[in-house]
Amino acid sequence: MNDREKNLNCKQVIQIDTKIAQCSIRSASDKKAPPKTFTFDGAYGTDSTTEQIYADIGYPLVEVTEPNFPSLHPSPPKRI
Repeated sequence: MNDREKNLNCKQVIQIDTKIAQCSIRSASDKKAPPKTFTFDGAYGTDSTTEQIYADIGYPLVEVTEPNFPSLHPSPPKRI
């Protein structure tokens, strides 16, 4: 949480389990309500780095699409 949220005594209502790619959301107003749980192909917690996310998601996409797009390999500028 950021400083503002901490100063307002906000409670964390989202829990992320990266091992099973699941996010659970608890109601902030109804403590007795069961959490709503969602499962994804992947999930990243607040301790994840940009490098980790890119290595898992971005890099494989670039590697697959890169040979098919000549615009990613621009030709050198023409001399006049």
